[in-house]
Amino acid sequence: MPVGKTLLLRANAPSAMPKQDDAALPSDTTAHAAFVYALQNAQKFGGKANPKAIVGMLMKNHPELRDSPKDAAGLADEAVKKVNIMSQQEQQALLESQDESALHKTERKERDLFSSVPVEPGVPVTTAFPPEPSKWPHIGHAKALLINQEFARRNNGRFLLRFEDTNPALARPEFYQQHLDDYAWLGAKFDGIDYASAHMEEFYRLAERLITDGNAYICDCPAELMRENRMKGEACGCRSRPADKHLVCWKSLFSAPAGTAVLRLKVDMQAKNTTLRDPTMFRIAEGNHARTGTQYRLWPSYDFENAVMDGITDVTHRFRSKEFEMRAELQHRLQDMLSLPRTQTVEFARFNLEGVVSSGREIRQLVDGGKLMGWDDPQLTTLAALRRRGFQPVAIREFCLATGISKAESTLTWDDLMVHNRRFLDATAPRYFFVPDPVVVQVSALPALTATVRRHPENDMGSRTFVVKEGGKVLLARADVARMKQHPGLYRLMGCCNLQVTADAVTFAGTALDDYRGQGKGVLQWLPVGVGEDIEVLMPDHDIIAGMAEPESLSIPVGQVVQFERFGFVRCDARSRFWFTHK
Repeated sequence: MPVGKTLLLRANAPSAMPKQDDAALPSDTTAHAAFVYALQNAQKFGGKANPKAIVGMLMKNHPELRDSPKDAAGLADEAVKKVNIMSQQEQQALLESQDESALHKTERKERDLFSSVPVEPGVPVTTAFPPEPSKWPHIGHAKALLINQEFARRNNGRFLLRFEDTNPALARPEFYQQHLDDYAWLGAKFDGIDYASAHMEEFYRLAERLITDGNAYICDCPAELMRENRMKGEACGCRSRPADKHLVCWKSLFSAPAGTAVLRLKVDMQAKNTTLRDPTMFRIAEGNHARTGTQYRLWPSYDFENAVMDGITDVTHRFRSKEFEMRAELQHRLQDMLSLPRTQTVEFARFNLEGVVSSGREIRQLVDGGKLMGWDDPQLTTLAALRRRGFQPVAIREFCLATGISKAESTLTWDDLMVHNRRFLDATAPRYFFVPDPVVVQVSALPALTATVRRHPENDMGSRTFVVKEGGKVLLARADVARMKQHPGLYRLMGCCNLQVTADAVTFAGTALDDYRGQGKGVLQWLPVGVGEDIEVLMPDHDIIAGMAEPESLSIPVGQVVQFERFGFVRCDARSRFWFTHK
């Protein structure tokens, strides 16, 4: 890619070779505590501890370190170096042997999430997550899945995935597979996978039982009249017909035209909870179902199949968003009528990520209209979009569980999710040099230099070497050059040397990091001229930032998340093309 014109340099400065920017690491008698904290942190984040988290624990639990942050940082660095070279199995074994009380403390904290949810002694716990395969799953799906999975895990129970696919107009083969793929990426482990559409014959038998017992009836009122009666709390004449007549009408529905009649549950037409006002349990829906084709045309409602599936699969607990709260009473009534065990449902507030579209209908319209790239557009919070941007499963898990099961509504921001992701990526992402919108800058008196820079500041990921030829031209970001002109002073090329910037010149000012500290204006990302590859970074707003990256960037595997230093985390989407994750 073309770069801007050379910025000329004048003046002189002494030459020197760059030295490593690392400092000596202090230690004290709290090293053991730092080691245990590092083990705990590594177990939570895929086997890689983050020294910043260890510093926080040290400062919190060891008051003597609060006035010595450098000592705490040194202890954390030493502990992380030891822990991060171990396997996760070795870390777990050491954690249990080093400080069992700390481990128990963590377990007690975990239990707090479900402290208000009773478990009946002697009854095995089973939870379920029942998505509808009508769109790509998003972070709201992830929260419900992870909470149900976590509750089952903590109670040594079973966790089931159940596709609620009883609307032939919405269920599509690609959506089933997308759910399975995304949940596998998220790390979900299911004890069984089921499909509501596979239980149609059982649904029919239970419907006939409701009719025979006088708990359901066929209603052939027009849909508009039915809605009006429900609003008024008035029963129609269909409700009082004898059960045997309803049974005959029920059997005729299997061949009747769509819209002829529906099966309604007989509950209470004057109930304050309007969901109890004789809701529809079955309706005729034509269409080619993704799994059953045209085998069935009389389909159950959400309330029927949801309550029945929970009952026949012995689901004891289910956590779901608050929008279903009014339906819990209806579903329990239905389970009672069919002598099915009641499922304890716990409703929590939906969390809304500020400025993000989550409605499947709206996303379809935006995709079809060309305003979004697809269901994995970087502006979305579908799991596919988050994955493609570089968000990590462990970060999504921590974020979702941290939001808890309160009913209090909250609106979160991208920053809330990024905090969790950054904590993991800080410890695991290798670093690369990237110069966006580069221009050539000539540095006066710049000698030939060799700068060796670590691939990661704390963890051993190797290093790379940059060679600067005598006569000194380097690539800098256009924005950094503008900042240097506006704010002259001492700057530093990252991992290399210092630059003295005046109104009309940029001059080599030695390599000593200590000379920069305390008076420096900023650290600059850079590359030697003639060294680099053309790179594009797709930003969340669809803007594309072009620049030059170090040659080894071409070897980054597709799917890996790295940090372009002083730019942000990015995920390799294709050779020479990256998606921006976040700062």
